[in-house]
Amino acid sequence: MAKSMTDEQISHLENIQMDFIKEHGAKFRKGAEEHKTLLHKDFTAKELLEMAIEEALDQVSYLYTLRDKL
Repeated sequence: MAKSMTDEQISHLENIQMDFIKEHGAKFRKGAEEHKTLLHKDFTAKELLEMAIEEALDQVSYLYTLRDKL
């Protein structure tokens, strides 16, 4: 059976969740305004997959660059 989380772990998780809610909402609204598209209607599943892969590739570039800087 899994152990219960500590109060510190719960607090950390809640902070991450609140940051995600705030930042994701802002980013989604900004993208919707900039692109004038409906993500759930204007793209096929294949297009969404390809866009997600492009984003993942960008993320890896950012992470490697950050590692080099540190």
